[in-house]
Amino acid sequence: MDYECIESVLRSCRADYAEFRSERRRVTRIVYLGRRLETVDTTLDEGGIVRVLVRNGGWGISTFNSLDNLEHRFDQAYQSARLVQAEPISLAPVAFAHDEIRATLGTDFRHVPLVRKKELIEGYNDILLSFGRIVDTQAVYMDEFVTVTYMNSEGAFIIEERPMVTVYLAATAREGSNVQRAADGVSVPAGYERVLGLEEMARKVAQRAVDLLAAETVVGGV
Repeated sequence: MDYECIESVLRSCRADYAEFRSERRRVTRIVYLGRRLETVDTTLDEGGIVRVLVRNGGWGISTFNSLDNLEHRFDQAYQSARLVQAEPISLAPVAFAHDEIRATLGTDFRHVPLVRKKELIEGYNDILLSFGRIVDTQAVYMDEFVTVTYMNSEGAFIIEERPMVTVYLAATAREGSNVQRAADGVSVPAGYERVLGLEEMARKVAQRAVDLLAAETVVGGV
């Protein structure tokens, strides 16, 4: 992202005040349903909003999903703000903020090959399927890295990175008409290393589903 370009557009905006907020999201998702590999995808989305204030008009906004032609988005917001009939607006004076909240990851999952992520969740799924009477499973790996950027015409500049890595495991056991399900997972704002070594969790999920087949039936009422 060209922050200098965005800053230049903010300074050149004809409004009395202008601000820019964007969110860039990269998501990888791998899903096993039983022995079938159901989903393998990586998506990258970007979008945001610009908002401006005309003191003798009002607020105007414009949304975007690309940084191309950002000047036009600010102009759209400006023209909308001019059309608003409102009392004059004054903003309280505040010191501008400048902060960069960067993610600290042990192993950055963005740099881990997709095939390794697939092998990881496939291994957990195989553990679930290895238990007798397990008839269905769901094994999900997902990582997400979100970068939020905020800037305004008064000099504020804030970047925040929000990572999240997730493994979710579920197993369904059946004995005749008795069907039981158990699940567990890990979802943390951390690096790839936090979803390694979950073999014991997978075994416990499968065993719990099987054990529930022998659980006593709860009798309703008293």
